[in-house]
Amino acid sequence: MRRYAILFGGLLLLWGASALYLEKKSERAEREYLAKAELTGRYEALRSLWSPKARREARAQVEKMLGIYGITPKTQKRGNLKSYLFTVDAKRVDTILGKILGSNLTITSFTARKSGDDTLEVRLEIEL
Repeated sequence: MRRYAILFGGLLLLWGASALYLEKKSERAEREYLAKAELTGRYEALRSLWSPKARREARAQVEKMLGIYGITPKTQKRGNLKSYLFTVDAKRVDTILGKILGSNLTITSFTARKSGDDTLEVRLEIEL
């Protein structure tokens, strides 16, 4: 009888240690899964932000914004790049350049230089 009690106690101890080990392992796997799910979510958000479709939409928004302010840029395409050349009056420089630089455009080149007392000439090159 005592032998059975010892065997039963050993079996309970082994079962308890196994349960604890499996619990720790499953907690670690769950943490890793949640971390990977979070990274996947971030990746998807960035992918949707910088996808070709998002870049086209950002380019269309900037072109529309320039039209709203009465600016007709001279455009030129070279390969997968599109260049814009336009002048902005001093009253609207901060607003327009702030909106362009704050957009999701993939800007490859940006130059702005003073072209008169109250105008700024802007050259902007973006990826298509």
